[in-house]
Amino acid sequence: MNDRESAPGNAAAGLVTVVIDAADVPNHPGLLARTHDGDVDAIIVRGVYEPAYLAGLVERIIAGEVPFPEFPIPPAGAGLALGGSLDLVTESLDAHLDDARMTRAALRSLFAAGVDFERRSAEILGQLAGLPARVLEHGDGRTYSPATVRYLAPGAGIRMHCEDQKLAEPAKARIAEVARPRVSSFYMMMVPPASGGELLLYDLTWSEVRDEHLDRGRIRPDRVAERHRAERYPLGAGDMVLFGNGRVHEVTPVGPETTRWTIGGFFVFARDDSAVYFYS
Repeated sequence: MNDRESAPGNAAAGLVTVVIDAADVPNHPGLLARTHDGDVDAIIVRGVYEPAYLAGLVERIIAGEVPFPEFPIPPAGAGLALGGSLDLVTESLDAHLDDARMTRAALRSLFAAGVDFERRSAEILGQLAGLPARVLEHGDGRTYSPATVRYLAPGAGIRMHCEDQKLAEPAKARIAEVARPRVSSFYMMMVPPASGGELLLYDLTWSEVRDEHLDRGRIRPDRVAERHRAERYPLGAGDMVLFGNGRVHEVTPVGPETTRWTIGGFFVFARDDSAVYFYS
């Protein structure tokens, strides 16, 4: 498949999306920076893993064969983050880094029969950036989690937000120390829901957000939805989506009697542009 700049869903927001096959990723050095800095709104990499392989991994998780630290996704009953995420840290960063060590081991065990997701993520991010890609480390050498598995229950979605609005949180101080401002996301679909659960990217970035979009410093979904258009991104199993530039986004509610399983995290560019760091 040749890369193409188009939208995989409707063209409501007029966002620029580049779609490529996983095998073609090495031919696009520099593409990641275009997404991180706003020239391209999203990248979709098709076929990162085989759907049947991913379905088997989810079956192993459900069966409890690979133990992950578990954290509820708000609101109550929406689902679980399997492995700690910096977005969910409210108290102890030390506890989060301990959980990250367990998460890293669990991910390696989960993907033991194939290419480890940490290694695959480093390959894709590094090749798209034309730079080394590695898991973010704390100042004392401890490593953050490379990714988090996320499960959304029937009827649950992910609230409208953008990563840049949360950069000032104390748990994310390390990012400000080593990276340029701006946090981007990378997520791969493991098992898609039968209905719903679509990623929506809005034609609004954090730099464009004004007081009318906010409530106590956070995105106000009704104001954004009534003023801005969104692009829909339905993803198949094995598809990875990468987007950034402070793009406001959400995940629509998952349909009844179905669930949504994804894996991924966030990436940033080093202050001196020497590397890409990723974490969850």
